[in-house]
Amino acid sequence: MSFPSYSILCNQCDYDSSGRASHGSYYYKDDEGEFDLERQLGWCNGCQSITAIEDFGKTSKVASEIRSKLELISLKMAAVWANILNVLFKSRREWLDSTIETINSYAKYIELAEARTGQERCLKCSSYVVIPTSLPRKGEI
Repeated sequence: MSFPSYSILCNQCDYDSSGRASHGSYYYKDDEGEFDLERQLGWCNGCQSITAIEDFGKTSKVASEIRSKLELISLKMAAVWANILNVLFKSRREWLDSTIETINSYAKYIELAEARTGQERCLKCSSYVVIPTSLPRKGEI
């Protein structure tokens, strides 16, 4: 198994950095439960380094996922006998619960994105002084 990584050598100053990209599980936890956190690489003035920062720019992707999951639920629940199958088979109930939990997680991400777009934080030191960056891939320079 390989993990994404980055290596940066600035040609205008002496900054040199490398590390693993923003892999791993990041999530928020509140009174209603946990939900996934989208993240990206960016410059943090607090850490003085490239690090994982919050990413609130994927709301259209997340909204599309919500629509897709709701369509799937509609297809699986449209027939009257589907409710009977849900009563009889625990796996169908678990699938439905899991899908609804995923939809709620996506909805919470969109709510947070609406409230905090432009106020992204560093996921290492919580600083608000961050600059999202898109690093060029090998061979793009």
